[in-house]
Amino acid sequence: MATRMGSSRRSANVTLSEMFKDVGITPEVKNHLFKVHALLAFTIMCAALGSACHVLGIFSGGIISMVGSIGGMIAVSLMSQHQVVPRLAMMSMSGFFTGCSIGPLVGKAIELDPSLLVTALLGTAAIFACFSMAAITSSRRSMVHLGGMLGSGTMLLLVIGVMRMFSGSEILNTVYLYLGLLVFSGYVAFDTQMIILKVTLYSLSMHPLTFAHTIQVGDGISNDYIWHAMELFTDFIGIFVRILAILVDDKKKKNKKRS
Repeated sequence: MATRMGSSRRSANVTLSEMFKDVGITPEVKNHLFKVHALLAFTIMCAALGSACHVLGIFSGGIISMVGSIGGMIAVSLMSQHQVVPRLAMMSMSGFFTGCSIGPLVGKAIELDPSLLVTALLGTAAIFACFSMAAITSSRRSMVHLGGMLGSGTMLLLVIGVMRMFSGSEILNTVYLYLGLLVFSGYVAFDTQMIILKVTLYSLSMHPLTFAHTIQVGDGISNDYIWHAMELFTDFIGIFVRILAILVDDKKKKNKKRS
């Protein structure tokens, strides 16, 4: 029995290693992705703590939390890559205040039905995992070409968001939520492949016997795992907020029909 379990584990490890090798994932990229997703998980926990503080009335989300969230993100982007501890502190702060900012929505979901929160979290995790694996296991980095389309989608989201604020249209609100869900899901795949590409080019630039003479560090080519985790955190929150908002709206409509 123990022999079979040991052999199955070894075969699973070999299969996973071969899969990464087949799609061009080097050990450097694999280690980088591990650090990025570990930091992403930590930042999500910081956001969960922020939402809990709002729901429990310890700290209310508002303008301060919005400024803290954006300010922490800007600080991470402006600090030197070598300032690891200060940048991690700013990222934790940004995650916490982001959680405070979405606290009102989380509180509303818990008030209507606590299971909505669990459903939204599981749905977000499933979407994020699927798009991430699709980006990682794709041998062709074709998803990096989605940048222009996603940028246009983001601009359209901003326009619809402004129109929604002034018109109060239910149709615009639905389009805003579902289009945002589609855009941020696409960003997960796009950002993941961009991270792989940047780290791969950075690794090549560090080896003088390869293509170092044609590759220069800069112009986004880096192994900055903290900023890469921040990008994926933004995508994760963008998906989570929209799924939760859709579920809350659907629950409200059902409650109105019952009454």
